Amino acid sequence: MSNADILVLSEHRLYSSELYKLDDLNCEYEFHGKASHDLKDEMLLRKPGHCGIAIGWKKSISDRIRVIQSTSDRLCIIEIIGAISGINLYVIGVYLPQQACKISDFDEHLLKLDHHLTELQEKGRCIVMALIVIIPILLFFAYILTFLQISS
Repeated sequence: MSNADILVLSEHRLYSSELYKLDDLNCEYEFHGKASHDLKDEMLLRKPGHCGIAIGWKKSISDRIRVIQSTSDRLCIIEIIGAISGINLYVIGVYLPQQACKISDFDEHLLKLDHHLTELQEKGRCIVMALIVIIPILLFFAYILTFLQISS
């Protein structure tokens, strides 16, 4: 794990009050994480956690990292300032709803991802790291690939 500069973790299963535990994974990394919006801390001892997304980065590059806020509990976004020849790089970690969820939940998070990609691509390059646990995977990748146009 210590060879990677950036890590994206999906389904960490932590409650909001437990997100500090991400920083204990490896002392060389800092993390920005989100818990599922339906996990209320008062249920912590009665209900196991589920979902969750986090992005970690080496502390040695912390001065070049900025967390980008998203209203989605399934998106974590960081900006790496000047990562590619002075161009900013945006890393978006995505944990999409699984098959048992309503398709409207899937659409809602794709729209939020689309919004962020549209906004961030004007400022730099974007990488999307996604865990997808739903059958129409090919449709999702076709959707994402339309936004990952890297010009040479």
